[in-house]
Amino acid sequence: MRTIKPYLMAVGVASVLAGCSNALYFYETDKIALNIEARPDASQPIQGNLGLKQRVVLVAPKKNKNDDAVSSISSFSFKSLPHNTQHRLGTVLIQTAFITGDAAAELNGLAAAAAKAIVQDGGNDAGVDLAIMRFIVDALANRHTQEADTHLSLLNALAKAVIPTKYPFPIFAITSSGAHSQTLAIDIAADTPIPAPIDMNSALDYFSDVETSAETLAMVIEHPQNYQWKNAPLTDGVIIEGLKSEYEKTKQELARLNQELAGNSVYRDARRYYIDK
Repeated sequence: MRTIKPYLMAVGVASVLAGCSNALYFYETDKIALNIEARPDASQPIQGNLGLKQRVVLVAPKKNKNDDAVSSISSFSFKSLPHNTQHRLGTVLIQTAFITGDAAAELNGLAAAAAKAIVQDGGNDAGVDLAIMRFIVDALANRHTQEADTHLSLLNALAKAVIPTKYPFPIFAITSSGAHSQTLAIDIAADTPIPAPIDMNSALDYFSDVETSAETLAMVIEHPQNYQWKNAPLTDGVIIEGLKSEYEKTKQELARLNQELAGNSVYRDARRYYIDK
């Protein structure tokens, strides 16, 4: 039996922002190894395995005794690209980024969305970040390429499959506030049609409505004494129980939306295309 090791790579990065008492220290090392075992017997298959080992150390002291830690963002992406005739084993692509200081603390717009999307692309499909998805949809719509148009078309088809044509329950909101109380009211009635055409933008609007309503109901249920309902103090136990029932409906709908959007390959492919391009 022979063991062939055609590919071994180690990458190490250490960065110290020195010259001041609150220096930030960052260290990263990545090792990739590919082992292939070939046997003299031609009938036995060749076996191989690819391994990745990564170490990351970050020491981020406070800026001063009364402030937050020094800001930093680090991202890492590892993927195997499709092989071609020149590289039968394919190409391994590693993408990494490191941002510190004000640049990390003040990220906004597309840069912030990209940073969050990279983190999510590491395998965290627990939910959909609405801000990220809106940036992705806008970027696809403005790119005007065949690949971007394909991703956007698939996202719109996904929206039609996931989003109902009508609101299945009322959407609640705080409509006014007084000196000592706030008024809870129905902002969108149940069975109100979702505005056409139903695409990913309208889907995200619906998602946002449900999410905001859930947050509103949670606050009201926790402190009903601080709110009014139809110009009367919210003290009726029956009404409160009814609000709890509506809250459970919104939570179930949010769980469904998270699963059917974040867990769908169309969403993941669009997010990765957005990151790569």
